[in-house]
Amino acid sequence: MFLFTVKMSIVPVDQSVMELGTCQPGVAEKYLRNAVVEYPDSSSDTFRIHKNADGQVLFDLAADYVKMDKQDKRYFSLVYIDKRTKKPRFLNNERAVAKQSDIRNWKFTFTFKFFPQEPSVLSLKSRKFLVEQCRSDIYSRKIPADTETQAQLASYIAQAELGDYKPSDTYGHYVRNGRFASSVDYDFVNAVQEYHLRRIGQKEHEAYMFYLNYCKNLPLYGIHCYETKDHDNGIPIEMGVGARGLLTYIHGKGVTHLFEWKYIDKISFRRKFFCMKFLNVLPKQDQDLEGSTIVFKLSSSSVAERFYKLAVEHHGFFRLLKTAPKAKGKRSFFRWATERFRSHKRHDSDTVVVPDERKYLNETIRTIGLEETMDDANDTMNISLIDRTQGSDQGSVYSLETEMAKLAIAEQEEVEPEEELNVGMENKEEEVDHDAALIRAILDATMLDPDVVVERVEMRESVC
Repeated sequence: MFLFTVKMSIVPVDQSVMELGTCQPGVAEKYLRNAVVEYPDSSSDTFRIHKNADGQVLFDLAADYVKMDKQDKRYFSLVYIDKRTKKPRFLNNERAVAKQSDIRNWKFTFTFKFFPQEPSVLSLKSRKFLVEQCRSDIYSRKIPADTETQAQLASYIAQAELGDYKPSDTYGHYVRNGRFASSVDYDFVNAVQEYHLRRIGQKEHEAYMFYLNYCKNLPLYGIHCYETKDHDNGIPIEMGVGARGLLTYIHGKGVTHLFEWKYIDKISFRRKFFCMKFLNVLPKQDQDLEGSTIVFKLSSSSVAERFYKLAVEHHGFFRLLKTAPKAKGKRSFFRWATERFRSHKRHDSDTVVVPDERKYLNETIRTIGLEETMDDANDTMNISLIDRTQGSDQGSVYSLETEMAKLAIAEQEEVEPEEELNVGMENKEEEVDHDAALIRAILDATMLDPDVVVERVEMRESVC
């Protein structure tokens, strides 16, 4: 008789990977997928997360791996390339990564989403990331800068990386390959050299701070732009959103208009149209905008929606001191839909105030009633009624009270007309009360008793 002894060990995940902090803990090997994250300094790391993990899991792993300061994490986000449009998009941390990015090619960029108005609020590591972010944006012309400006900025980086200037045969090679400007010639190298000579004695962190203080005053620093056109002459216009508000930019002319948050009463969108409604009382230089509404037509409805969301997030990050008071009593279709677009990260009254950031805006803080941005059924543009999330194939789920008495009250309230938007739509067709029509359709289709409450309605979009 033979006796065999078998020694078995179970190792679900490589222990070395776990120790490095690049793997989501508690997940079996068969469910893990690789995701590559590139940082602003061009370094990259591969992380392993559950195939159905939310974006927050990957973001936390990427931030913790580089020992990102907890307060600095809020400025960053992950970016991926949209499979359909081939353009960069911010990863939604509250949705599954697999539902946003192609699972066969999980490549992301760890980048700034909210650019600080005063770089000194960041830790030293985050400042270095911001330097590299600005360096990349200037090189790619995302942040426009003339040759003289590019040479001055390059001299600060040269001082930080090389120290005090010393004549060298390789200096020209360093400047040409330093990604300082899209076009580098002999004159540019000489200009960088001359400015570098003026930086003698500056330490690395000092040179970086001088660099960032220069960058923060550039026209499109921290601005996320989307393309549109002038309605009258068809001239291409960049519509941007940033810390101070919304702006328009024309190549060759610079920033043509800046619409600050404190003067905007309401923002909204429907289909391709993005709308801004101004306060009834404005400074003298902006009195022609008092109570009026400006409408921009973007390239597509999805772009208009993304721009709207980005505007809401920037307003919430830089200006929203507290949550707008919740509506009491009746809750309509439109109010529920609007709340889906409000930022969820920093609305707690204990954590939302960031004095070190807001004090640099040098303006009186005012909270925009964002929860009212899409409530008005009779707005001239018939502002967006249904929340269509990124990449979603279905609409939102609503809770509707279908008592006939409440329906009648809702119909009376929604009939009240509002001020017309000045967009040349005098012959616009009479608007339909979609809220009431949907409720009637539900009752007719299901033959429900009027006193029955419909708890859930699911709407799906057909894909052509």
